Amino acid sequence: KHINNYQIGIAEVLKCDYTPVTETGMQLLNGLQATAYCRIRYVGNDFERTARQRRVLKAVADEAKKASPAQLEKIANSVFDKVYTSLDISEIVSLLGNISKYNIVDEGGFPNSDMLTTGSIGKKGSCVVPRSLESNVTWLHEFLFDEKDYEPSSAVKEYSAKIAADTNGYVK
Repeated sequence: KHINNYQIGIAEVLKCDYTPVTETGMQLLNGLQATAYCRIRYVGNDFERTARQRRVLKAVADEAKKASPAQLEKIANSVFDKVYTSLDISEIVSLLGNISKYNIVDEGGFPNSDMLTTGSIGKKGSCVVPRSLESNVTWLHEFLFDEKDYEPSSAVKEYSAKIAADTNGYVK
């Protein structure tokens, strides 16, 4: 019911039709259905919502690996004006040419699951908070760029202190 309720809301905004999902279980979703599935907030928690998003992205990547370069270029051209990115279309098409070589090697998030906490923070409600933004940024640089001794900027250190000061009375 949640996927269909989200579809209704999205379809109203986009002024388009939608196809209800009538069965549970593994199935092929169209774009609107997949978007609605990714947005569900009423089942589980935010971590489960982001897990649904990752499942969809992995499925899209798997399907893209089966497509020809011409098909991928056609898709990229058809959606490019609906995407905000610092890449131009030629860079995207070039990256898509190597898609069969790409693998999703980790599903971790940011903040790192071992370096976060949660709490109900005033009117904001339930929030995910880095135990230390500084240590999370250091971890991210090691994970993404293999930088073992990365030193976060003074701005990151300031933000880290501000987050700690703003959340210390609320988080677990």
